[in-house]
Amino acid sequence: MNQIPEKIKITLIQITAQLSIFRHNISHRKLFILWGVSILPALIIFLQVSGFLAWETRTVDLSNTEPLPQYAPHAYITRVISPLVCRMWVFPSSNPIKLFEDGALLPHQNSSHMAIGEQGLGRYSFWNGDLYFSSSDNSDPRSNGRTYQLALPVPVCSLIRLGFYFLAFAATILLVGLSYARFRSWLLPISFGILILFFLLSRWWYFSDFPIPGFAPDSWSYYVISEQWLSLKGGFFHSGLRPPIYPLFIMLIRLFSGNVFSIIIVQSIISLFSGLFMIYAAWRVHPWLAPGVSLSMLSFMSHDLLLSYDTTLLSESLSISLVLIAIAALLLALWTRRPGYAIASSIAFSAAILTRAAFMYLIVIYFFILIFILWNRYPRKFLLGFVLPLPGILVLVAYWVFLSTGIFAISTAGPYNYSLMTKLFWVEDQNYPPDVNADIRDVQALFMTVLTDSERQALQSSWNFKALDPLYYKSIEGEWKRAGKEIAFNLGGGLDTPDGRYWVKRVTLDSLKKHPQNYLRLVSTMLYDWYWVHPEEYLAYTIRENIIWRIKTNSVKQDYPLAMVQGYADLMEMPDQVLITQEGDDIIINITPTPGYMIFMGINQMIKTVFWGKIWIFVYFGILFASVVYLIIKRGRHLGAFFLFVLAMINFGAALLVSLSEYALWRYSFPVQFVFTLLLALLPLLFGVAQSQRTTGSS
Repeated sequence: MNQIPEKIKITLIQITAQLSIFRHNISHRKLFILWGVSILPALIIFLQVSGFLAWETRTVDLSNTEPLPQYAPHAYITRVISPLVCRMWVFPSSNPIKLFEDGALLPHQNSSHMAIGEQGLGRYSFWNGDLYFSSSDNSDPRSNGRTYQLALPVPVCSLIRLGFYFLAFAATILLVGLSYARFRSWLLPISFGILILFFLLSRWWYFSDFPIPGFAPDSWSYYVISEQWLSLKGGFFHSGLRPPIYPLFIMLIRLFSGNVFSIIIVQSIISLFSGLFMIYAAWRVHPWLAPGVSLSMLSFMSHDLLLSYDTTLLSESLSISLVLIAIAALLLALWTRRPGYAIASSIAFSAAILTRAAFMYLIVIYFFILIFILWNRYPRKFLLGFVLPLPGILVLVAYWVFLSTGIFAISTAGPYNYSLMTKLFWVEDQNYPPDVNADIRDVQALFMTVLTDSERQALQSSWNFKALDPLYYKSIEGEWKRAGKEIAFNLGGGLDTPDGRYWVKRVTLDSLKKHPQNYLRLVSTMLYDWYWVHPEEYLAYTIRENIIWRIKTNSVKQDYPLAMVQGYADLMEMPDQVLITQEGDDIIINITPTPGYMIFMGINQMIKTVFWGKIWIFVYFGILFASVVYLIIKRGRHLGAFFLFVLAMINFGAALLVSLSEYALWRYSFPVQFVFTLLLALLPLLFGVAQSQRTTGSS
């Protein structure tokens, strides 16, 4: 096994030698011509899937049209693109396809499947080669005598798209490799430029065409805390239900600007900085790592979901940026052995935890790093620089919470989260007080109304994760969650009282002891969601639906404090590309795609084709396994293997913590999805492409 890296190095040297011979026999001009020819097909495909080139018209074959009982009564489905010809071809869910009924354009493009079935009236969408649609008057399209036609860009098979995108990528890497001496000094600015370019392309259309900040129910709780601290009402009381960093972040910005949009701008700037810092850290370790890390960062930061987080008043954006900064500082610290980077990494890890409690598992990773530092005998100043900041900051915050609530903890929401996950297994006990048993009976009665007998039996015996997932969703989320929340807050006197917290913990732990197999089944299903279901949801997610939701919440923004939307009133006058109509009690919102939006969606489709999908799950676990093997072989003294292991554990730790305490929604898993591509970009560390300064062992 120890000879494998040497064999790989010899092979790479031989390939480099052959490329060097080829390089000396060809001019730079010819190299650029070959590169241009190689990327031209990818550019043409990019423009085509963006809707800028060839279109075609197709008549919908109504003989193959079928109703959709799950979306009854108005939804119908028909296959438009043959799966045998282009099985993997799919437009983004905000695609430009238009549906006509007897020559008249139907108004509600890209509607949700549920809206198509429940409301109909010409709503339609296109997904995975299938057309989901309803007629304009909710009549049966198979028998109403009307003709339906699609206008769509000429489809390009995903396999062809993927092949030409990879060809363009490989040609670019080869061009840089053959011109290494010339490009070496330009690797950092080129890598910075690539990320900045794609970052701006994925955001300028939002700021110019749809500058609508996002608000969510949780936004209110952060804002209220910042308002309280800013006005000094009640002093600096901290309940611990919300970590303190994000309210402090809002408060600091509000000292300079009362406009909510200022928070959105600062979040976006910090997000870009974190990506650039990650590129810089990789470049410092080895210049050749910078381009790969740049591609990893742009694939993550150009995604709709990060754009949604960056432009919403929620803690996700800031917490993601802090984790990236912590990882980059850790990479620099381990390789340069400079105490300053160690201090920065430790502070950033603690700030991430105090921004979003879901990152609490970083404490475990902190101990992994501490053991590695001790084992490899890093300097004392370095050791102290990493060891002291994180626990010191967390203890201070826990003491702050203690002074406010009497509970010495970073967050007081732990018992509440675990109670929501274990309510399915709660049973009465003669050792419980009567009022606690009464609450448990209420939970059981509520549970009986949510699921059928066969569904409850499946939760007790089945290991079919795909079948269990929707059952757990029904049981944990939705109306059940809201009703269960009331019971959790009131159990044994309520979470605001010592007795209430005690009984929530007691009943939760007892339920785990009595039903360990059921809990294991639940956690396993959540991990299945995290690693197998969510990748499909990332591909399907579109910022368009999020913008429509923002417009709707803006129309009912009286739910939020008035000061919270200060400087936001002008957004009530929507831009021309937003059309708002009302049908009865239903608000209908249609968005006309702008050129900037179409460019973004083309970029988005290209990036999702290459960098998002289930294939990255196998890449992730493969690199995690390889890093563990190398660490064992090198007896814990392989710096590259250890860093890749830590990076992989950032994703796995999040998966495990969420699966143990929450229903694993994609909003919890996306913040650490950058790990997949970043692992591959930094894979050369496993083969010793860079050496630590004053290394003590094999790195």
